[in-house]
Amino acid sequence: SLRSGEFSSRPFLVWRMADKLHVIGPKGEKRLKGASISFPIVLGTVAISLGKKATETATHSWTVYARSPQDQNLGAVVKKVTFKLHESFPTPFRDVKAPPFELQETGWGEFDLLIELHFHDDVQEPPLELLHSLRLGLDVHGNPQRRPYVHEIYHEIVFWEPTAELANRVKLAQSNPAPVSSVAQYFGRFDPDADYQLVQAGRKRLAKHYAMLKAKLATMEQDGLPGVRAPTMDREASLFPSNA
Repeated sequence: SLRSGEFSSRPFLVWRMADKLHVIGPKGEKRLKGASISFPIVLGTVAISLGKKATETATHSWTVYARSPQDQNLGAVVKKVTFKLHESFPTPFRDVKAPPFELQETGWGEFDLLIELHFHDDVQEPPLELLHSLRLGLDVHGNPQRRPYVHEIYHEIVFWEPTAELANRVKLAQSNPAPVSSVAQYFGRFDPDADYQLVQAGRKRLAKHYAMLKAKLATMEQDGLPGVRAPTMDREASLFPSNA
């Protein structure tokens, strides 16, 4: 089985693995008992204004893609990606059957894309549907910006008790780099460990600021200023534990 939206700090992380222990899946396939594999993926769009070449129906050139945040080859696990465009496009369902999994189009408006990941048959998992919004980077007046506008979202899929074949495919993906994307120069950098440290540092600064404010209010209360009462710490203590 698989789930979307969970988080880990390393690419294709095998969380738990029990040697030579298997369970039999619903189709008779062997699955690794007690094991789980994290599968990080980035969905994104890059929109570029056509400037003077724009028309009423084509103001931007844009590319939608599914990629690995660590430049690993998704093709080792993903067999095909189906991009469902707005119904106003001819043949709105577009299949990309080899990496890089990306599609280029032109248009004038923003809309939500349905992106369906199809895994290789021996993975023994159903297709997974994810949503991603195409954004053109327009200002409040509807004018385009000069630079390419990038919108990326990090996802993490977890395969619980994966097939042995999937585990082998993950190893293959780790050793094979991804094919070069036509929009690779615009890709963002995803570093969960660094992001976590930034969040922790922000929490510590906020806790320190709150403590200073509380001490200041307590001093004002002692001085007998009317209408001043120091806040309680019951709720905040649970938000900022001493070892945070």
